Amino acid sequence: MVEAFLFNAKIALSLYRSSKEIVVPTLTIKAAPPPGPIHRPAMSNTIDRHHHIALTSAYVELDGVPTIPVAGEIHYSRLPRHRWAERLAYLRSGGITVAASYIFWNHHEPIEGQASFEGNLDLAAFVREAQRAGLLVALRPGPWVHAESRHGGLPNWVAEAGHPVRQDDPTYLAKVATWFGRLGDHLNGLLGPDSPVVVLQVENELYDNPAHLLTLKRLMREAGLVAPIWTATAWGSANLPVGEVMPQFGGYGDGFWVPSHEGWHHTFRAHYHFSTQWDDPGIGSDVRESPVLGASPSGPLNQPSPDFPIATCELGGGMATAYHRRPAPAPLDVATIALTKIGQGSAWQGYYLYAGGTNPHRELPVHESHETGYPNDMQHLGYDFHAPIGEAGQLRYSHALLRQQHAFLASFGSELVHSSPALPAGAFSSVYDKTNLRWAVRADGGSGFLFIAWHQPHDPLEPYSQAQFQVDLGSAGSVTLPDSPIDIPVGTLAWWPFNLDLGAAKLKWATASPVARLSLPDGAPAVVLLASPGIPVRFALPAGTKATGRVGSSLARIDQTTDGDVWQWAGDDIELVVVDGASLLLVPASQAHTFWLLDRPGGEEVWFSEADLAADGDRLVVRSETAVPVVRRFDTATGGLIRVPLTAIGQTPERLELPFRCLRPADPVPAGGYGELSPGRATAPTLQQVTELGAVWRIDLPEHPSPQTRLELVWEGDVANLCTIGGAVVDDDYWDGTPWVVNPYDLGLAGAIELLLLPLRPDAPVHVPAAAQTRRDQAAPAVLGELKAATLTTSGLWEAQT
Repeated sequence: MVEAFLFNAKIALSLYRSSKEIVVPTLTIKAAPPPGPIHRPAMSNTIDRHHHIALTSAYVELDGVPTIPVAGEIHYSRLPRHRWAERLAYLRSGGITVAASYIFWNHHEPIEGQASFEGNLDLAAFVREAQRAGLLVALRPGPWVHAESRHGGLPNWVAEAGHPVRQDDPTYLAKVATWFGRLGDHLNGLLGPDSPVVVLQVENELYDNPAHLLTLKRLMREAGLVAPIWTATAWGSANLPVGEVMPQFGGYGDGFWVPSHEGWHHTFRAHYHFSTQWDDPGIGSDVRESPVLGASPSGPLNQPSPDFPIATCELGGGMATAYHRRPAPAPLDVATIALTKIGQGSAWQGYYLYAGGTNPHRELPVHESHETGYPNDMQHLGYDFHAPIGEAGQLRYSHALLRQQHAFLASFGSELVHSSPALPAGAFSSVYDKTNLRWAVRADGGSGFLFIAWHQPHDPLEPYSQAQFQVDLGSAGSVTLPDSPIDIPVGTLAWWPFNLDLGAAKLKWATASPVARLSLPDGAPAVVLLASPGIPVRFALPAGTKATGRVGSSLARIDQTTDGDVWQWAGDDIELVVVDGASLLLVPASQAHTFWLLDRPGGEEVWFSEADLAADGDRLVVRSETAVPVVRRFDTATGGLIRVPLTAIGQTPERLELPFRCLRPADPVPAGGYGELSPGRATAPTLQQVTELGAVWRIDLPEHPSPQTRLELVWEGDVANLCTIGGAVVDDDYWDGTPWVVNPYDLGLAGAIELLLLPLRPDAPVHVPAAAQTRRDQAAPAVLGELKAATLTTSGLWEAQT
């Protein structure tokens, strides 16, 4: 939050519920009192100075320019090394600017004294690959990292040695110091004032031991592990050493850590509202000593530090799957939480997880389980997380929704960091409120953005009727938008500009979301605006300002006043509208998901493509499951869209329905499940139980699957394991009603393979998403346990001829 002004914002609304009109009272918004002058903390400025990045108390500077970093978590040791470049490229094309990763001690050194940095454990090579992709790096070396890893990432020989851990125990600290020393030696030459590594996180989810955090920071320094920004997780009322770490917050809309009999917990609901709350007492509450989920173990909820920007590192990019509870967040769920944080003042967006992966195949298990006293039984191998980039490398729709927001931050972040967030009076009075429209304003003087997030899962909202906003900007006047009330459909995510500078002109307001600002050859700006489904695109320009679309355009001036002219556009294809001294590139809602803002050698470019786009050095690679995709680029020289020629560099796309058959039916599974650690936390069946009780299905793959091949399995049941014939399990899944997608090439699968499928009883004490539960109810009293489809899809690759 930066220097602010005091302003009132009023919303004039008429709600129609049933057949009766309800007039909602005028709501008032007041910005928070000015926080005082912006100052520079010692971190990154006088201590650990970096040549490119620095902190202020309100925002981050990159090469002297205020910016909003966007971090995405990706675990190098949960990916094949040959996939690093591809995954990092999709991070970057999705608008991620910082690649974040835990460093799993138990992945590197499962046996004491035998630490490895070979293959996909070569952290230094991963850092260099991220730098090559144009990304900064945030490392989270723990040593306790959680991440659904056995003992939180501590090796067995540390966690089970009998001495205390996660505190200043001499024996523990000696082992940690040795491990940090190995890390420092491995990263030698990659850290310092020119390093791509700009963040080091100290420990993870340590709530009540600031002295230990300082000890770990000292040990890192002594090992040569340094960065300009030191962070620690601040949720759960964590007691952090003031000034020594930048607090980072999180927010998940659902989670595996609550018992199976819990409904949608209030700590999840909260993130679908704009609020002034940043702390989340729910994250990690299952492994704290707090007796009640959501209770604050260390005191009042944490507030952002006055010395550092408001930052997040764990906005849910999806959710992991535990045996007893199996959330499956939808893309819109993920994007809504991200937008509420932007609207309420985020200066650093960070996602966990952004790219899924697979746990290492080891004789010693590396997943968390009841065996170690952990309250949740996690998957042995699969760690897809329903992330924007899936375990098999597929891009989910959340990638498209989030990259729209990230493009907005890239283009307008330098303005946004100077704005003050404001909420309606009475906003966030209850996480159960479904009546009041969820909106916020970030404004700086006379201009800003109005944010709307009208979606939540599990307990759906209703369409909001007849909304009109009036923002009183004090001495800067006021703005009313739109010109007449409009309905807000369920699922609306929007950030509408008001008094946006267009150079020679001004966009007084628009009911479409800006995602990019480019410079035309004559220096005039071109702003890209995305329409929202079900909301007409209207915008207002100063009175007398000309606006011209293409021949036959739907653009029409619908009102003229002394205050300005109102225009409406209802095009079904992307269209450039020229206004005095500037241009607006209008994108219909039906094509918003095809928008990409790419950082190319000549600068930022706007592209439109249903296919996946990613840079490979100076090349732009196109990936698609359809035969020659249509890829278009906005040409700033001509103001038009150019269809880009493509040259094939891979196989022809192919989709095969694979033959499969059941070799052995399942045996009856036990009533009441396989035990439980505590009420609502069922224990998962062992590998032996899956093998002995589960059905065996045979699937026939090609003998030589392509690296660009994905296997999609549609199945119903409880637990499924993929195996070679008579061989080891290479991946696993807990059923949540969504298809299971893997990459056979990466898993070493070819020819005939087996799927071990354990049925799910209707009375099994596990929580599944609503659609999956409906299927259980339909099948009852029978068990669910069947492979429904096996589809092999090979993506084609092309190089865009730019």
